[in-house]
Amino acid sequence: MNVLLFNYLCKFIPCELCRNHYVKEIELRRNQQFNDADELFEWLWSVKNKVNARTKAMSIALDVLKKRFELHGRLIDEVALADTLVIMAIHAEESVRNFWPEFEQMCGVISRMLPCMNNLSLLKSTIHPNNWRTSSLKSIVFVEFVIQAAQAVRNTRQGILILQRSDYVDIMKMQANTDSKNKKRRLSPEKNKLSDVAGKVHFY
Repeated sequence: MNVLLFNYLCKFIPCELCRNHYVKEIELRRNQQFNDADELFEWLWSVKNKVNARTKAMSIALDVLKKRFELHGRLIDEVALADTLVIMAIHAEESVRNFWPEFEQMCGVISRMLPCMNNLSLLKSTIHPNNWRTSSLKSIVFVEFVIQAAQAVRNTRQGILILQRSDYVDIMKMQANTDSKNKKRRLSPEKNKLSDVAGKVHFY
């Protein structure tokens, strides 16, 4: 099973506190392999439960979560995922030295791991690094490719904004600001929703 993705996240989670917590969880499993997808599923649930305990958020029982997947299928919100990758890319560009090769590899892993579902087909293709290498826009920086992928995905949803880099940066600043609640009230409903996505990037 490919666990590279979970190692890459150690570098690209924007929130320093959350990143440090996640690194500790990875270290606890450093010498242990996941035997199957169910074991990985349970580990991620356990990590998220610890997050919920720290933030006093509501947790969901493992059996309830599994039943939800069995009932509704392995649904993935392609817009939330694309927005998350943009926020990670902007953070990495500003904070992580020589990160591009690993970020590129992470996007390749995500592209391969995403299930073949209609709502994910566009994201699967646009975030794959091969798509970036063959693009005629060779002078564009990698972050712009990720933003373009998110914009393309957002364009498939009726009634939501096509966000620019400045919008994502504003949301990241808002999340880092202790007075973010007051700033959030001044944003449009669509940006309010994305600010929640930005918070989820922290996993906490």
